[in-house]
Amino acid sequence: MSASGSTVIDPQKLKEKYAEERDKRLNSAAGRKYALAKDHESSLTEDLWRKRQNDRAPRNEEIDVLVVGGGMSGIMTATRLIQNGVTDLRLIERGAEFGGTWYWNQYPGAACDSESHIYLPFLDDTGYVPSQKYTGQPEIQAYLKQLASFGGVTPRALFNTKAQSLDWDEDSQRWIVRTDVGDEFRARFIALCAGSFLQPKLPAIEGIETFKGHMFLNSRWDYEYTGGSPGYPQMTKLRDKRVGVIGTGCSAVQSIPHLAQWAKELYVFQRTPSMVNYRANAKTDPEWAKSLEPGWQEKRMDNFEVCLLTPAEAAEDLVADAWTEMARSMTDLERAKAAVGGAVADDAELMQVADFLTMAGYWDRVDEIIADKKTAEALKAYYYVNCKRPTFHDEYLPAFNRPNVTLVDTQGKGVERIAPEGVVVGGELFELDCVIFATGFEVFTHTYVTGEYTVTGAGGQSLQDKWSKQFGTLHGMLTHGFPNMVLVGHMRDGGGTTNSNFPFHYQSTHVAKIIKRTIDSGASSFDVTKEAEDGWRRAMREKMPPIQQFLADCTPGYLNNDGNVDDSTLRLTIYGGGSLEYADILKDWHAGEGFERDLHLVGK
Repeated sequence: MSASGSTVIDPQKLKEKYAEERDKRLNSAAGRKYALAKDHESSLTEDLWRKRQNDRAPRNEEIDVLVVGGGMSGIMTATRLIQNGVTDLRLIERGAEFGGTWYWNQYPGAACDSESHIYLPFLDDTGYVPSQKYTGQPEIQAYLKQLASFGGVTPRALFNTKAQSLDWDEDSQRWIVRTDVGDEFRARFIALCAGSFLQPKLPAIEGIETFKGHMFLNSRWDYEYTGGSPGYPQMTKLRDKRVGVIGTGCSAVQSIPHLAQWAKELYVFQRTPSMVNYRANAKTDPEWAKSLEPGWQEKRMDNFEVCLLTPAEAAEDLVADAWTEMARSMTDLERAKAAVGGAVADDAELMQVADFLTMAGYWDRVDEIIADKKTAEALKAYYYVNCKRPTFHDEYLPAFNRPNVTLVDTQGKGVERIAPEGVVVGGELFELDCVIFATGFEVFTHTYVTGEYTVTGAGGQSLQDKWSKQFGTLHGMLTHGFPNMVLVGHMRDGGGTTNSNFPFHYQSTHVAKIIKRTIDSGASSFDVTKEAEDGWRRAMREKMPPIQQFLADCTPGYLNNDGNVDDSTLRLTIYGGGSLEYADILKDWHAGEGFERDLHLVGK
């Protein structure tokens, strides 16, 4: 893909085209509802990777820390706690193994879309170097297991264990945590690390329950039906099957090329196309791996953030991938000025032109790859780059040149209904043997809101009730009225970025220090002050870019609440000063007087 795209564009015509495409989807989305997959049909979210039922006896333990969640952020937090000398801890995980996202999402082609060398955590600590630039699910999960063992987390973990209630007891200054196994933990501190991509969701499609064939979620891949296995997707059982995929987001982009290879017929039902950039995956150079010096990963992570946020200030581009190329393209105002013949002088308008040019490069890529012009046009995404998370794949677009693959473009309306024999779009029935839902996740709603478990703090206040009235935290990790509780790995109110390992790295280090300092101080508990929480809310507001109009102009998706842009949508933002500034705030908080100023210690 050429980052610059076409050299001459008409901004006004593109604005009109974007608005037309957005309005199609807004109109079709009116009244459209989504449901958590577990609430629609529990079998869809069944744990297919669990080898046996949980037959252990319930635990009754008094501990210093309970970590909820055995994904990346949970493992990182537990590891940092142990490294800080907080060893009396327990980690509980509802899955049968470590991995989180990488335990549940074992679909064919699952891989990270941020470079492995900055995505996999604590590589400097373990000495591990990923085998390729964008490694797949099997290697990622295997490494997370290795990290848990390296950090001493494995012997402290209990799997197939789901938290049900977490209640603060003022008298004992402890959290009383009960699980579905019958455990009762009395923990001084709790760390909620359940992540943001936990709950798959489904569009409320009429007739879904009437389908006579087989159906499953992309995030709960049924290899028993398709054949193959994670890392070896030889799906031979699909050779005589007509398969439909509903959804064309990040996970679908990764699995569809494999389905195209094995299915007798594949129908891809598309409401909104994804921007599919090149990936250019490659094996890791062994000589480069040998040359790495201590501190290499943090330097590489920081450099990636600079290249994304202020590419003109980057002296070098260590990762050098499509992410950083897009960032340069989207901030090249001289090229934007040339593309409109110097007719635009305002920097904000030139940034919009630069965005158009970046997308134009993608449109050119579609035309270069797709043989059928009608299919090519349907695969072009007409919205601003950051309206949806870009995707990266070298085999997705070519899959639509295969004779057994049909793109069913719903013109932004989505699937009309599901019949016993298949899927109906625009009155036409597509007969299918199998339907795979690649329809995304409930991203911004935490597990204790979706019914996974309840959190009740001081005075009997539930976290759900508090945040339904006014969302508030300090740095996205502490919230007033919930003593000795920390959150790691959540998207809102913190320092989110393309590479999730970056905020996890700093957040896990930050909360481990807070817990260790509280223990060393002799205090029984800490609670962030209301003043500190209010101060962070003001900082978030001051740093928030003027995004309301941008979100309103975007095509419907999870980033703008499917087009329903209101105050609640805006509250779900990340820190507007950027990930590097956010990391510096956390460092300065500990180096200065943040601990003493912002936390109220009890029992000291």
